[in-house]
Amino acid sequence: MLSCEEGGDWGVEEEDAAADLKDELECQRQVLVKDLRRVVQELKDVKKWLVKSGQDLVMNAKMINFTKGSFQVEIQNAAEMGSEIPAKVEGTFDKSVETMHTHFLNICRKVVKQEVRIQALGTVLAKVQEVNMEMEDDLVDISALYEEEMQKVTEAQVTKQVENSELVLLWKEELQVNEEDDDEDIQEVGAQSRVPLKCPITQLDLENPYKCSKCGHYLSKMGVDHLFKKKNSAKCPIGGCMQVSSKSNWVPDKWAAREVERSQRMASLQTQRQMEEGEEL
Repeated sequence: MLSCEEGGDWGVEEEDAAADLKDELECQRQVLVKDLRRVVQELKDVKKWLVKSGQDLVMNAKMINFTKGSFQVEIQNAAEMGSEIPAKVEGTFDKSVETMHTHFLNICRKVVKQEVRIQALGTVLAKVQEVNMEMEDDLVDISALYEEEMQKVTEAQVTKQVENSELVLLWKEELQVNEEDDDEDIQEVGAQSRVPLKCPITQLDLENPYKCSKCGHYLSKMGVDHLFKKKNSAKCPIGGCMQVSSKSNWVPDKWAAREVERSQRMASLQTQRQMEEGEEL
């Protein structure tokens, strides 16, 4: 910075030069702040795209598992007849999910590293915004500060953040059921019709789903109570189904309850993502 000689006063030219330099530095700082904000937003956009890709992989893997389960009865029957095809079919399903899981974990790691970059640049941006351009010592070495912030997070910390990330928790919730539920899920899925999200009688969300042991269709507990409110037996309310049942034929189905809960959770995530995208527009 410009300074006066000891014991003297600044002249007009020196003061003008100092003011011009200050204005130029301030202009450069504002441009830098604008560029940093743009980069931070770009990193956030990439993170959002990675999160969506991870969510899509979860649903694709879930669909593969559902498809595998829907053929479970046929696979078991063929295996009992000595066919080697069932083992190959199951192996193909499992290999596909395994490959997806590897790709999924890579995406989760990229998401966490994007978060680290965003936080590091956020710190740099805050420092630049605080700079007092009248003091030369306050100028920020952006590259050095960014590297310093990035080095604060180790690979081990990244791995731990991945393990506790929302995406990994979503994968576990959707695809890693407890062992005691696993056999039951396979048995249910083999003869399962698609679980509706709404009760066909109440037209409300399918809360406390009940399954008919005769036809396999679903109603909410409220729907079952309404169906048999004034009679002991009734025809299934699902269009095209002529099966007649009594109230005792309708039993609670915890597998369907989990499916409804998962579907509602994914729908909520989708709505939230659409709202965030709408706000940016």
